[in-house]
Amino acid sequence: MSVAMPLPYDGESLYSVIARYLEAANITAPTFALNTLFGTVARPKKELICSLAEFSRQTDLAWGLSALEIAQRYTVAPYYAVYSTQSRRTAAYAAITARDGIAPAVILQVNKSPVARNAGLRYCPRCAMEDVLEGRRPCWRRVHQLPGVFICPYHRVPLLSVRDPRATKSGVYRLDPAEHVSSWRRNAEVQTAMEISADALVRSEPQPHLRSAETEWLQLAADRGFVKANGYVDTEAIVNGLTEMYGGAYLEATGLDMSRLQPNPWPARLIRCRNVAFHPLQYILLGNFLERCDNTARRIRADLAPSKARVVCPNQYASHPAGHIIDHIRTSRTIAGKSRYHGHCRCCGIHFTFSGCSADTNIPNDVQVTQYGKDLCGAVQTMRNEGLSFPAIERAMGLPPRAARRMLQRPDEKPRARPTREQLLEWRCEWKELLRSVAPEGHLAAAMRNKYLYNRLCQYDKEWLTQCAARYENLKNQNVASEWARRDQAYKIRLQRAAATILSAGPSLVRASKVAIAAKAGLSVRRMSIRHKLPLCDAVLAELAESAEEFQVRRLEAARQTLVTADIPVTRWKLLRQAGISRVKNTAVAATVDRLIDRHSQSQSD
Repeated sequence: MSVAMPLPYDGESLYSVIARYLEAANITAPTFALNTLFGTVARPKKELICSLAEFSRQTDLAWGLSALEIAQRYTVAPYYAVYSTQSRRTAAYAAITARDGIAPAVILQVNKSPVARNAGLRYCPRCAMEDVLEGRRPCWRRVHQLPGVFICPYHRVPLLSVRDPRATKSGVYRLDPAEHVSSWRRNAEVQTAMEISADALVRSEPQPHLRSAETEWLQLAADRGFVKANGYVDTEAIVNGLTEMYGGAYLEATGLDMSRLQPNPWPARLIRCRNVAFHPLQYILLGNFLERCDNTARRIRADLAPSKARVVCPNQYASHPAGHIIDHIRTSRTIAGKSRYHGHCRCCGIHFTFSGCSADTNIPNDVQVTQYGKDLCGAVQTMRNEGLSFPAIERAMGLPPRAARRMLQRPDEKPRARPTREQLLEWRCEWKELLRSVAPEGHLAAAMRNKYLYNRLCQYDKEWLTQCAARYENLKNQNVASEWARRDQAYKIRLQRAAATILSAGPSLVRASKVAIAAKAGLSVRRMSIRHKLPLCDAVLAELAESAEEFQVRRLEAARQTLVTADIPVTRWKLLRQAGISRVKNTAVAATVDRLIDRHSQSQSD
């Protein structure tokens, strides 16, 4: 059977073409139609990286394309293939043209990655408007669905997202993510990463300049000065460089954020592990970072000299020309000890913070606006006078939700009253209680638990909060040994109670292993990083843990009691069946079986 599938538009995804076909054919239950198109009962994912042999046969008269040509032109398969090894790429292309076998998405490991997948389908409002002006149905473009692409590469505007294609009829959409897209548009490295991702869609084979799975990453890192003299990779320098180059918000949005607490972050694994498949976005970000670095100096400046720095104003709606140098920069330290820079442009009135800037462009990275200034407020007022709503203004300018409404508040409104001395003391007590609840963690964990209280103290009582953090850090270093000793005593009692509960439970018996005892107590004391700090817990677990033979003996005794209660003769095969033991291979277990049978025989004779 041949299907009259509509011809795809330039850059359209196969998912969009099928959606237009189902809409034109007025098919309300697409399950049967999809099964017919793909020749399978398993519904493929929205990327449609699957076997397209049956689909190519059904659309041969309309399109005249092979399965491989359809995959390369209208799916995101080339994006994953060009960054894979030659063997995986060949196997994936063979699976696309085959009618059965392993799915190409499994070979390319599309779904096995820490990279965050798009919750819905993304589209560019200007691309959709161009489709309407050309007299055709707006379509989903495959470049907009790539992981890590939040800005249209053609129009440089933020992409909108819908969770369901049918939701566009009711206008249900959201900006993803709203508060950071404006800063990503000013970050040249983020733009470069998105352009490399879009360029991978038009390539069927990897190019020499692409950093893929076949690249000697360890040698490349050594050439850029990221391998120490002892042969170890300088993980901290790479993690800090990636975070400052792309910004923590972008890495978090893509699911590739790295914490200092991670013992083995993904850049270190990618550099050290050979013949291990990673996501294309990981290759793109790390490859672009290493390309921008040289062997003598890092291209990302970790510290700026405030008196000598020349930083470009990030305000795109300012009255001054582009490339204007801001007037004032000061440095502050966060509770974690990191540097944070505060910039102020007197010409447009904007106040913002940033983590650093590129050495060759002087463009600030990871910009967070604290005061918008008169020029931004004037631009919002102009768009408001033109009849645009506040959400529309925020989407167009890349502002956080409700920011446009706050910018147009009347200046005669009363400012928020400063807290009284009693309120500050109350907040301090709440913060101390919060620190006790998250102990032995510090101020960062408390700030994550209650950001509202942390922000209030930072705004109105920052000096006390900084001193409290310093005191807590010193106290933590002094009392860490006594704290672990106290926890060791408390955990030992909980482990003993958990073991007693497991041994006395019934009728379903559970082996009192070390893992089971720790799980019953709700403790994680088996980790290698803390076992040496809890010697009592380690000794108690070794003493209370039940071996496999002891567990079989306990099951046999419980089985004998069950048979006696039910007035059933205790024989060997009945005893073993009741205990769930197929074969007796241990002498102690065999002796227990004989002893229980003899005891039952003696009781019957008496």
